[in-house]
Amino acid sequence: MKKRKGAGNALGAALIGLVMLALGGFGAAAFLLRAPPTDPQTLCRTDAPLAAHTIVLVDSTRSA
Repeated sequence: MKKRKGAGNALGAALIGLVMLALGGFGAAAFLLRAPPTDPQTLCRTDAPLAAHTIVLVDSTRSA
């Protein structure tokens, strides 16, 4: 059996459309899932007010 040229062209166009849709999805995901803006000095988020503070205390003294 011989393949018709129209069927190959339709398959190629469908694959190109699928790849373009996937690339658009990746671009949208990169745009929507990016990290929030931060202050360069404090590394705190600048898009929302601070609701709480977290303090980490490390005691490096050794007791004998």
